[in-house]
Amino acid sequence: MPEATETAAPAAALSPRERLVFPLDVPDLDSALSCASLLGGTVGWFKIGLELFTALGPDSVARVRDAAPDCGIFLDLKLHDIPATVAGAMRQASRLGAGLVTVHAQGGSEMLRAAAGAAGDDTRVLAVTVLTSLNPAAMSELAPWFREPGELAVKLARRAMDAACHGLVCSPQEVPRLRRLHGHDPLLVVPGVRPQWARVDNDDQVRTGTPAQAIADGADLLVVGRPIRDAPDPPAAAARLCEEIAEALDSSPPRRGPRGWPPPDMAGTTPPGPDPGTWPGQRLPARTRAGMTGPPPPGPDPGGHDRSPVSRPGPRHMAETTPPGPDPGGHDRTPASRSGPSRT
Repeated sequence: MPEATETAAPAAALSPRERLVFPLDVPDLDSALSCASLLGGTVGWFKIGLELFTALGPDSVARVRDAAPDCGIFLDLKLHDIPATVAGAMRQASRLGAGLVTVHAQGGSEMLRAAAGAAGDDTRVLAVTVLTSLNPAAMSELAPWFREPGELAVKLARRAMDAACHGLVCSPQEVPRLRRLHGHDPLLVVPGVRPQWARVDNDDQVRTGTPAQAIADGADLLVVGRPIRDAPDPPAAAARLCEEIAEALDSSPPRRGPRGWPPPDMAGTTPPGPDPGTWPGQRLPARTRAGMTGPPPPGPDPGGHDRSPVSRPGPRHMAETTPPGPDPGGHDRTPASRSGPSRT
């Protein structure tokens, strides 16, 4: 792909095709290359997951890129291990040329920081919050102190952003809340997208949404697999999804794209133009949120998200509101008893 320029457009300027991710959830190279050749002109990214990577290894990245040189490579390995191991794996993924790589947000702050610090200049680290296959009933088994998946997703997202990850993977149902809490900062990558015209039999993704609603709520990239793969004409299905994305973008207010977006391997595919305050596709220097921007200015941003102090109550670890007065443990949770920035 063309090299990055200093005038790289923000995510809001990405075309509908560049927002569409197709997962290569296939067991062998021939099937992967067939999909890449067939859909390379209608999607922006190919996602290589555990099935294909386990079958072919690192060579899968190079082979898919050769088959679809105009598309980005999204390596969805959901790394989850001790920090040193994850950092080593992230360095290797960056050397392969993956533009996006996933880690599990549940791995903890140190692991997330290690991943973000080890990523190369051309690689963006995405933290997976809560899998789209998990419903409230599953939460009672995995995390009974959270009433529903969205609550856990908010906590994990805050952890990932504090650890300097570039973006988040979440279901369509969490997009509005995460965009409201974090503004334009994270790249939101959204699986579980189901257009109304596509039927998915035995669907194991339970927290889903339409492409139009996901884009309207603030999603940046949409991961759509079975509605395209199982369609009678996959390229036509992908093109139809791009039309829905375009219509949603036309109907939504403009907003700033995430910092550091698009990555260098995608920057040349978007129309040039001024970047309204986003980073022009290069590496964040200090890799810390505090050193990146300082406190956001008050008032609404271009996407309509109010960034005034009343809507951003202090540090991310305090962003969820709590009722005043004593909690069940007897601790006074009124604003006056907290140290640090005011919550009002």
